[in-house]
Amino acid sequence: MSLSFASLNELPDDIPADAARRQALLGRADILGALAEYAASQSALQLEIAKQYPDVHLSPGYEFDQGDNKWSLGLAMTLPVLNQNKGAIAEAAAKRAEAAAMFNALQAGVVAEIERAVAGYRVALQKRDDTEALRSNLLKQEKTAQAMLDAGEISKPELAALRLQLSASALARLDALTKSQQALGQLEDALQSSLGVPTSAWQTSPRASSTSKATIHP
Repeated sequence: MSLSFASLNELPDDIPADAARRQALLGRADILGALAEYAASQSALQLEIAKQYPDVHLSPGYEFDQGDNKWSLGLAMTLPVLNQNKGAIAEAAAKRAEAAAMFNALQAGVVAEIERAVAGYRVALQKRDDTEALRSNLLKQEKTAQAMLDAGEISKPELAALRLQLSASALARLDALTKSQQALGQLEDALQSSLGVPTSAWQTSPRASSTSKATIHP
């Protein structure tokens, strides 16, 4: 049996932070679950209001801001004059505000997690590139040193010392490559999806609106 680990040397190039953030916010199960909870609370509030005020208008439940790569929740509602907003309406409104607060906290945590993972992956890639550059330079020095040894210009111990440095650089490169793969795994965990997907998967889904909205204040 012939085993190959060549694929371990293959790593995606620098991942755009905006693309990673968009992929996470449109695909993570916890984000979509929290949006569903908010949508349910929105529907419950609409139902309670409709029982007493059929002409009340509420803003859309939520939409995805493509400019900021962020979900925005619609919390505004217009009630008739003299409405005291008591009973079931007040309870439903409170539940919606609670769902919105929980979603905003979750989204903020996910965004921070993605940013940390992207930054960590970039650092790991840079270290990998640095170790590969060092190893490449030492390989060139080895060839030169071998020629100098053949010409009697340096001794065997001097060539051996250079080869020890070359071996150390190979270990450093392997370590950097391993850490790059680990950083990639952490990024994919944060995304809850693989990075080996086409760019089209990062685009906004049909259900998401392109309307730009400000940050909400429950």
